[in-house]
Amino acid sequence: MTRKTVMTKDSIRMLLDGFCQGLKVNQACVYANICKQTFYNYCNKHEGFLEHCHNLRKTPIRSEITGEDGEAIKIKAPEITVNFTNDKD
Repeated sequence: MTRKTVMTKDSIRMLLDGFCQGLKVNQACVYANICKQTFYNYCNKHEGFLEHCHNLRKTPIRSEITGEDGEAIKIKAPEITVNFTNDKD
C-alpha cells in the first residue's frame, strides 16, 4: 500500500500527534501514512508549520509514565489545537 500524497485533516492530526510523541519527521510521516515529500510540500505552502512541528518534538507529551514501582502513572496531556488555511499566497 502506498502512502498518501495529499494532506488531509486526519494526516495533519496524526503528524502533530507523532511530533508530540517525540517522533522525527520520517517517523511521523510513516505514522501519519504520508510520504515525506508531501510533508515538506505542505510546509512550503504553510509558513510556520515546520517550526511548529519541531517545537512539538522538542517537548514531547507522553500519555503514560512509568513510576518507580513499575506501575503506569496516567497523566492528562493538554489538547493542542492548530488551525492552518489552504491559502496560496
